[in-house]
Amino acid sequence: MLRACAIDFGKGWVNHLPLDEFSYNNSYHATIKAVPFEALYCRKCRSPVCWTEVGEAQILGPKLIQEPTEKIVQIKERMQAARDQQKSYADLKRKLMEFQVRDKIILKVLPWKGVVRFGKRGKLNPRYVGPFKVLERIGDVAYKLDLPEELSRVHNTFHTTEKIVQIKERMQAARDRQKSYAELKHKPMEFQVGDKVMLKVSPWKGVVRFGKRGKLNPRYVGPFKVLERIGDVAYNLDLPEELSRVHNAFHMSNLKKCHAGEPLVVLLDGLHFDDKLQFVEEPVEIVDREVKRLKRSRIPLVKI
Repeated sequence: MLRACAIDFGKGWVNHLPLDEFSYNNSYHATIKAVPFEALYCRKCRSPVCWTEVGEAQILGPKLIQEPTEKIVQIKERMQAARDQQKSYADLKRKLMEFQVRDKIILKVLPWKGVVRFGKRGKLNPRYVGPFKVLERIGDVAYKLDLPEELSRVHNTFHTTEKIVQIKERMQAARDRQKSYAELKHKPMEFQVGDKVMLKVSPWKGVVRFGKRGKLNPRYVGPFKVLERIGDVAYNLDLPEELSRVHNAFHMSNLKKCHAGEPLVVLLDGLHFDDKLQFVEEPVEIVDREVKRLKRSRIPLVKI
């Protein structure tokens, strides 16, 4: 209301504050089902429209006490009804949490309220710390935790709805959700001994160093022969001497069956490996130079 008054009247909005106050005091509130003036003084505010009405100017006797008392009781009942309605909406999404002794739980902290002091500040503050072990249940909604020495000044009893979140249920729900997404595109792969497979590599993650750069890097190298199956999801491959420092057991997610002929395979010539299949790209030749001009600066660019 004040914002609208300031926008409409500009610098002279201060002169209209009495009108704003009068308007607010006569605005209907759905919670108490009355206007604030009537709730406070137990009588209706006389606006200029009502000045012409004729009636008693004062209320005397027992009626002076009875009417305010009835009005206060009525307002309390309406406010309680509004609270019950809001509680019913909140209860639709509320889940009761119960923990057993020795359960692992994480503790919700609010640094700005002085619960725990952290080194980080602002939005980087952690919202949960832990996990901590439940030592004892106190009543229906409180638990005692096994806190470390760093939290020795903090009382070890916490309320469930405000401070504690069970780590098992939420982590399991997240795993189930991710698993359901992955299974939509999941295809079971099985290889037989003697099959030819391609090995998946990721140069940008430090797996293999190639002579080519960027998007032209090969995604698979090989083919290699399957020597042995290890369990349900791993295989031993027959690797050449260039990959002698690499372990020959790979997960099936890194393999792809080879359907191409010998002329279409990716050779290992020019590939450089270390013992961890990592690489560091080094410039070989400067191909072009360019200066990018901005409004107030210039940026030299070098293509290698």
